Amino acid sequence: MKIAVRYFSKSKNENTRKLAKAMSEALGVEALDISHPVDKDTDILFLGNSVYYEDVDPNVKSFIDNLELEKGTIYNFSSSAIKKSTHSQIKKCIEERKIKGETGLKLSDKEFFCKGEFGLMHKDRPNSCDLMNIKDFAKNVVAAYN
Repeated sequence: MKIAVRYFSKSKNENTRKLAKAMSEALGVEALDISHPVDKDTDILFLGNSVYYEDVDPNVKSFIDNLELEKGTIYNFSSSAIKKSTHSQIKKCIEERKIKGETGLKLSDKEFFCKGEFGLMHKDRPNSCDLMNIKDFAKNVVAAYN
């Protein structure tokens, strides 16, 4: 089974990078930012991102626009100070490609979300409990896939 972890994080706290690194430790797979391509034969892609101005960053949209998976499933993980998740935004990006007939990308309904520190909001998040929870999430996804 081929697993990849990709993320986009631009806040000074690097909340999403912290989540990706924890997931990486749990799976023994290197977490890389979205500037690194994903092999077409990847089975599971964990995609980390966050909400910026009520949407996902244009860099994440571009990554999805150029993503070519032959059989794999994407599992979204995100953090945010205000919004609950980026799942609906990621789903919309994938659906736009499907409408054009460009992709067979699959997005799982299973996702991981936690609060992220922003200014004075949610200080020190993601915290150790969040990092443990994302490790469990990743392990459970992989175990269910087998």
